[in-house]
Parts: sequence; structure tokens; C-alpha cells
Amino acid sequence: MNGTARRRRAAGGVLIGLAGIVAYVLIAAMVGAAAGSSAFGVCVAAALIVPLAMFNGTCEPGWRLQDQPHPDRRSGITASRLRWSIAALVVTWLSAQTIFLWISLVVSPTANAVSGELPLVLLAVILVGPLAEEVLCRDLLYRHLATLAGAPAAAIGSSVVFALLHVQPARVAATFVLGLLSAALFELWGRSLLAAWLGHALFNLAALLIPVGPLQTMVHPLPTVMLLGSVTIVAISGAILPRLAGSFRAPG
Repeated sequence: MNGTARRRRAAGGVLIGLAGIVAYVLIAAMVGAAAGSSAFGVCVAAALIVPLAMFNGTCEPGWRLQDQPHPDRRSGITASRLRWSIAALVVTWLSAQTIFLWISLVVSPTANAVSGELPLVLLAVILVGPLAEEVLCRDLLYRHLATLAGAPAAAIGSSVVFALLHVQPARVAATFVLGLLSAALFELWGRSLLAAWLGHALFNLAALLIPVGPLQTMVHPLPTVMLLGSVTIVAISGAILPRLAGSFRAPG
């Protein structure tokens, strides 16, 4: 496939990704309103949109943690990538929660982002919601934006779209940081949908289980800016560095 055809296919993939995101949001909102459970709406929207997105011909889901697009690098799970992924997840969670608390001082969010019975909420927040959002925002939107504009611009652009899905100002700001992490994990592990999905699911699980009371001491502009700057650098570096010659190169 020549350069022009590749860019044309990538532009089509971006449009399909955006259309899928709009459809996902509308279906989730309408079904959730009708059923009185936004968690149910998310599950139905994911069940309808994910198969269509994954099998439309422009989505290339990777279910293994590897480096398929970069054969000159060591494949599989390596300790250095695993350490970076865990550290980035922790820093991202701390940064996102601090940003959320800071903005919440100005604009109060609603008590729960997803409503419904607990098992359905867990299914929506930890499994099907993250899967749908990663298929649409990373495996479609990020992948094709990277072809058109490069990895850093694609990471930022896909993260902006991903963040806007969450509507409320505090959650938009916090999930933008999560979007950067997901893009970096997706790229670092060989454009693996599984890596982005796991990172997103673990982030949401931590947000449900870990109390944020101790972070109240960090709800000030300077620590927030420092954390946001740090996680942005880490996330963007994670998307760029593996592409550089010599990164994770096999010995010999």
C-alpha cells in the first residue's frame, strides 16, 4: 500500500472512529435514560458498537502484549516495559485523582458517574466500558491519527476526544490524563488493545476501591501542575521512545 492509499485509509479510520464514538454515546445515553440505569446503557452500547468497530476492516485489535509492528525489538513481556507500565499507572492515577479533586472545588461533579445496580456498574466501569472506549479511541482513532500526524499528536488528539466522553469538567480533565496513559501503553506494548484495556480497567478499579481522602492535602495548583506535567512527559515519552532506534533492542 503506497503512502497516499495509507493516508486515505487512515483518514477513513479516523472518521469511522469518530462516528463510532458518537453512536456509542448516543446509544448509551438513550438506553440508559429509558432503563433508568446508565450502567445498562453503557453495556448495551458496548455490545452493539464494539463488534461493528472491531470488524469493519480498519480496526486491528492486538490481544497480546508484544511488539508486532517493531520486529527489531524484543517481543513479549519484558521487565522494563512492565515496570514502566506499573509506574505510569500509579502516577497517572495519583495525578488524575488530584486534578479531579482540585477542579471539584470549583465545579462540583455529581456523586456517581455511572448509575445502576452494583454488579452492572462494575461490569460497565471495569470491563465493557473500558473495552468499548479503548477500541474506539485507541485501536481506531489513535492508530489512524498516528499514521496521519504522528504518535504524539495522536496521543493528545485521541485523549481529548476520550476525555470529552466524560462530560463533567472534573472528569474530563482527569480522563484526559488517563487517555495519555492508554495511548502510551497501547504503543509501548506493540499497539496492543489488551494493554490499553487492562490499564484503563485497573485505573477504574483503583478509582472505585481506593479512598481519595489523603489526596485532599494535594489539592493545590502547584502539586497538581507538577503531577500533570510529569505524567504528560511520561505518557508522551512512552509513546515516542519505543520508536527510537535501540529501544528494547534484542541483544546481539
